[in-house]
Amino acid sequence: MKPRAAGLAVVLAALASAGCVPVAGRFYFPDPASTVAGDTNCTFAPRIPRGVRIERDGIVAIVSLVARGQGGEVEVRFDVPVGRVLALRGDRVRVDARDGTPAIDVTIPKVSEVDTPLHAYDAPALTKNLRPVDAPLEGRMRSGIALHYWIGGRFDGTAPDVAWVTLPPVTIDGRPDAFPAVRFERRFALTFVGDC
Repeated sequence: MKPRAAGLAVVLAALASAGCVPVAGRFYFPDPASTVAGDTNCTFAPRIPRGVRIERDGIVAIVSLVARGQGGEVEVRFDVPVGRVLALRGDRVRVDARDGTPAIDVTIPKVSEVDTPLHAYDAPALTKNLRPVDAPLEGRMRSGIALHYWIGGRFDGTAPDVAWVTLPPVTIDGRPDAFPAVRFERRFALTFVGDC
């Protein structure tokens, strides 16, 4: 083994023994002008954003797009301030390459009060935390902590390398409104998961 490769192998083995596992893949990164909402917590890896923060009239949405196998997943967290009400006016999130190929409409089955909507949809024990898509989402707090609402969905087919994600239209305090589309670009990156 060459010295450089041997050194890399030793570093990777040390990281893995510490609970830090390297993962190579193609990840979605937001447009550089976007406001990133958190990122991976590994200090050895490029910062892979957890989502993009967008705002309309004081209501925040954090949008994430992840490629999975031959498809992908979209997740959105809504932060609704106390005293405000958000309602979705549709049950689809659009993923569009804007290159002439057909856009992908991702169906949103429910709104979740649990931070993993894709798992909550499938877990019978969590059905009490699900609301109809068109239910009013009122800003509220529990024990001094603001509660969030989540939507998510999976799609099949080829995940585009460049994609714009458009949320369903909404009403904010009874007024029609819409969040701006979010642009993502998929790039190769090496990151680490675990206790890095």
